[in-house]
Order: sequence, then structure tokens, then C-alpha cells
Amino acid sequence: MIDQSTANEAYEGWDAPIGEEADEGGFVLVPEGTYAATVVKLDRERYEPGPKSKLPACWKAVVHMLVRTDGGDEATIRDNVYLTKKNAWKIKQLFVATGQIAADAAPGWTPPWNELVGKDLAIEVSVSEHNGKDYNNVDKYLAPEEGQRALFGGAGAQQPAQGGFSFPGAGA
Repeated sequence: MIDQSTANEAYEGWDAPIGEEADEGGFVLVPEGTYAATVVKLDRERYEPGPKSKLPACWKAVVHMLVRTDGGDEATIRDNVYLTKKNAWKIKQLFVATGQIAADAAPGWTPPWNELVGKDLAIEVSVSEHNGKDYNNVDKYLAPEEGQRALFGGAGAQQPAQGGFSFPGAGA
């Protein structure tokens, strides 16, 4: 496993030997559970479907979230949020979870994508296998009050990310 305390160190130059971290890829798989997360990056991409795809060509947001496990490992979990009418529920779930819109927001609201990075939220994570490798999936973005209950009041909940995590809309 990559030593997380040195994971962001730069190599000394173009001719520096590449260590064992090249075989590990820096990927940390977290166990299934509920996690506090912070959005650290948002990529805006175009999805072009393959011949067997159920989705049309559309825009997609790739949401990168940092989580920390009970063991102190940090992992970045990516979630593809496709901008289709069929996936409107997931777009709303994401922005409710970050406290940027109310759960009962009337139709016609515009997602504040430019304000997403840096937001804290709670997510339910599962593990799935694809082509012989395990991956984390975001099953659900939790509304702030639901995230608080899951993380602080439920059995088996993971500890919140350190470093200033706070639930949107939570009292000071």
C-alpha cells in the first residue's frame, strides 16, 4: 500500500527511479458504508454512448470526493452524474446533500455547478466488480439531516472526514 504521508511527493527529476507505487496506482478502495466527503474537483465532460448504452449523448459531471476511513486512509471517489431528465433525481440529490438547494425546491432551479467544489456532504458507498477489479460507487447522496443520523447515530457508520467537515445547514 502506498504510504499516504509521501504519496504527493514529487520525483527528483526525469531520470528518477519509479518505485513500487507504480504497481499500486494510488487507488484506495473503501469498505461499503456511509462516509462524510468533501467535493475536491468537478470535471465537465461530454458522454458519447456506445452501441449498447442506455443513455443518450449528453453532458456529464464527474464529481471527485475525498473521504477518510476509520483507519485514516484517504480515498478519492468519483461519481459520474449524467445530465439527462431521467437522472434529474440524482442531480437534485447531490445539491440537496451539499445544502445548495432545499429538498422541496420548486421545479426550474439551476444547479450551482460553479459552487460545488469545497462543499461537504454525506454519501453511501458500495463496492462493485468490473472486469476483475473492485471499484467504489456512490449509491446515494444523503440530505444533511439524513447524513448526520447515519454518521453519528447509526451503527457501523464511518467517522466524518477530518479537517473542518461540517454538514450543510447544521447549527454552528
